[in-house]
Amino acid sequence: KNTATAAAVTATCLLVVPGIMAAENWNDHDRSGRYTARDLACDYLNSCEKNGILFTNGDNDTFPLWYAQEVEGVRQDVRVVNLSYLSAEWYISQMCMKAYESDAIPTTFKPAEYAQGKNDVVYLVDRSKEFVPLADAIAFIKSNDPRKYNNIAQQQNYLPTTRLSLKINPDEIIARGIIDSSKKAQIVPEMRWQLKRQYITKSDLMILDMLLANQWKRPMYFAVTVSRENYQGLDNYFVNCGLAYRIVPVISGGSEISSGGVDTKAMYDNMMNKFKWGNAADPHVYLDENNIRMFSNLRIYFSDLISALIQEGKMDSARKAANRCLEIVPSEKVPHNYFTIPLIRNLYQLNETEKADSMIKQIAASTLQDISYAQKIPYAFNTSSNTRKRMGYKAVMGDQQAGIQGEIQLDLYIANELIRMTDYYGRSNLNKELQQKFMPYLGTMQQ
Repeated sequence: KNTATAAAVTATCLLVVPGIMAAENWNDHDRSGRYTARDLACDYLNSCEKNGILFTNGDNDTFPLWYAQEVEGVRQDVRVVNLSYLSAEWYISQMCMKAYESDAIPTTFKPAEYAQGKNDVVYLVDRSKEFVPLADAIAFIKSNDPRKYNNIAQQQNYLPTTRLSLKINPDEIIARGIIDSSKKAQIVPEMRWQLKRQYITKSDLMILDMLLANQWKRPMYFAVTVSRENYQGLDNYFVNCGLAYRIVPVISGGSEISSGGVDTKAMYDNMMNKFKWGNAADPHVYLDENNIRMFSNLRIYFSDLISALIQEGKMDSARKAANRCLEIVPSEKVPHNYFTIPLIRNLYQLNETEKADSMIKQIAASTLQDISYAQKIPYAFNTSSNTRKRMGYKAVMGDQQAGIQGEIQLDLYIANELIRMTDYYGRSNLNKELQQKFMPYLGTMQQ
């Protein structure tokens, strides 16, 4: 009898509990109508020109791209090269084979030179202030000369320079359509960059070797999600084409947040005409924290495009791009934050003052809420109430304080920037309002 009762209870739980869990958790697990992973994967691929090589790094900027290529047949001419795998012998061998419409990656390395245990790590010793040709650096690493080892006993391979160079033929660059002939004067006769690290991995070495072996025959890109430490110091030669930075022999300046310059023609066409956004703006589609983070970053890329268009005097195109950004990434779905500040500056430059003011008020409200909350975090037990009141968040116990201090400093920076920007663009009433709200905190919390 007891066994039967237990079985009945168990069966009921197996039916009811999952139902309750689904009902209570459905709102933040519902993925219906959301196609952001697939569409953004296509956007990464469509950022590249034909037969491009695209370096990616993580799961979210790699696996959806492979799905798009292998299942839906999207841009099978682009070779996606995952840098997390590129230190593995088997993966390099795979990259050295044709896949679909994509040719093998260009490389001067033979299988024995990238085999497991060979050139896994190359230490960098900054012995020369001169820029060494990339071909000479690769040849030194591949040589059998025992002098290339920094420690003969441990056979530690090394490179006696951190400064590399690559000669450029401007006529060839123009002939391949990499740079328009009207911009020939911007092409550098020699690319120069520095590896600001103590060593490079086999993955890093393969990137440099591909740059050498490619000879500008195929466009090479880094996905915008790849971290700076993987750029090999080449980011001064980046131009953004949408969701990928293309390597070009032209020195480009980055923005306050992102790297490189902007190919306004390619990026505008991609962002405005080609890209899809997976129904992210649909009020019925749920965006989790990963999607919110990605679409928050999209505001940065739109801002880079808008800034470049304004600099070129293309105000109508800049205004269209700004409105497109607000349409794709509405504040109701992705709240405004630190990454929105460059976009607000763009709106002021375009005389879209009402939109800019509204966004500033939204950021100010959330920032003020964060700062106020920080002062209410539990305090150290051995601190008197008067001291806690005076010290605010500084009275938090050591490990807790370390965890929130970065957030507090960011909030203070945002507050200062909002005040500065409204003053610069003559928004006197809004500026006065912001000062009244934030000045009590700016004085005490920075001490």
